[in-house]
Amino acid sequence: MAPAWEGRRLVIVVRDKVLWFGPGLTEPIKAEFEERSLFPAEVGKDLKDDEFKVSRAAVFGWNPTTLDYLRNFGTSAVDHGLTVVLTAAFREGLFWLDELAKKLLPVGTFHPVYNQPAHAIPEIAARHDPGRYAQDDLEIDCSFELSATDRLLLRRAFNDSASLHVEKLHEGKSGALVVAVHAVYAEAEKGPYPLPHFAKLDARERIQVEHRAYEEQVARYIPFSQRPNCEPTRCLYGSSRAILVGDFVDGSSSLGSQLQSGSANGTLHSLFDDALAGWRRNVFAVDKKIRLQPVRESLFRPAALPPSLWAAARRAGARRKPATLAAKLDEYQGEYREGIVHGDLNAENVRVRRGEAILIDFYKTTYGAIASDLAALETAMSFTYMAEVLSRSGTEGGAFEESDLYRNWKESTDALFSFEQGAFLRVPPVTEAWSSFGWLWDATRQLRLMAHYIDGSETSYAYLLALQLLRVAMYAEPGKESSPEFIVRRDAYVAADRLVTAVTRL
Repeated sequence: MAPAWEGRRLVIVVRDKVLWFGPGLTEPIKAEFEERSLFPAEVGKDLKDDEFKVSRAAVFGWNPTTLDYLRNFGTSAVDHGLTVVLTAAFREGLFWLDELAKKLLPVGTFHPVYNQPAHAIPEIAARHDPGRYAQDDLEIDCSFELSATDRLLLRRAFNDSASLHVEKLHEGKSGALVVAVHAVYAEAEKGPYPLPHFAKLDARERIQVEHRAYEEQVARYIPFSQRPNCEPTRCLYGSSRAILVGDFVDGSSSLGSQLQSGSANGTLHSLFDDALAGWRRNVFAVDKKIRLQPVRESLFRPAALPPSLWAAARRAGARRKPATLAAKLDEYQGEYREGIVHGDLNAENVRVRRGEAILIDFYKTTYGAIASDLAALETAMSFTYMAEVLSRSGTEGGAFEESDLYRNWKESTDALFSFEQGAFLRVPPVTEAWSSFGWLWDATRQLRLMAHYIDGSETSYAYLLALQLLRVAMYAEPGKESSPEFIVRRDAYVAADRLVTAVTRL
């Protein structure tokens, strides 16, 4: 059952209908449906979207016309949460239905049935949970354009609401959309204005990966106060897009906003000593090791680095090609402690509330070298985050590179990402003279001391830093060679080349 609104009165919608396209609905099958309190209805080309909302399954029985039905209604059925069943009286008909379904629908959303007893299809329908019904008249207030697919997912996920105010938080290059959802409940017993939710809308496969990470690697190990908590009944899947919903970290700010104020030191301890303590504790208990090559293969692909970035880096002093650097990393035989890693620690994926670190975005959570999270955050602070900061200068190209802001940043990162044996994990000295980037030196010192505790080898960590720097460079945007962001990512490549050159000479 799923709630819906009728005016301002909450009603319950029972999704007990089964849509049957084409032949094959026999009296024995009807009887099996009725035994399970389900009600099949033969439908055709005039089917209205309203029918999907009260249904839990769509069955396509083979004839030539059914292929058109599957093309026209298959994805809509899955978008509304229905499971799809394919059936035919002979194998060739089922083959054609199955071949078309493979092109249209995700794996796991359709079920071929051939020569099975009368209860087979009704049982598939009965066992399927279609999730929430879409409330078509749910008012969604937002200042940006929502696709029809994302709007449908929101109307399903929040169908117990009278209205929504949706605020964009982030939109990724992959098509991911992260929003804060402020819902209003007309008949809430304790009040109409609950705490806000976060919702992430992304490709179905990506949401599946992140949802699984929440269940298997996040909920069991990260304190509930230091992560968003998913609401399973609101996490829904369509044919191409899906939605992940949880509680919103209200009143928080990004780690990036804390960095320049010099107040991030306590947050870094909260992040690694509290939020990630569960992951780290298991690493030392299990004591598994991993080489650098599989880590490199998961993070950096030489062919993916834009040729224009390599050309710019070479003009800036880099000597080794992307493939050569990758080969040098792969040759390293040192071992790293292996465990669960976040996979994408950066200044935006760490939120801060009253000094406490809160982790978000677990799409890339996996197993790897745990020190790579430290290296990822360090390079993100020094390069990715600073690319955004430096972009606010309003200058580009030569004028940007001549600016005092860029020169001061470049002087700091050149010093921080130059390898000096015996001192690399302890830089910068505590007595380092004041600079406008002193906060970056302080944060770097903290992270490298933590890296020393985990693996103890400055050479090993230098290799990880070089790998994360190459990853930063890999995401440079071609065609924007004069932009501050491109220039900073170019400098990340040059720093990686410098580090690899230094450590391979040892």
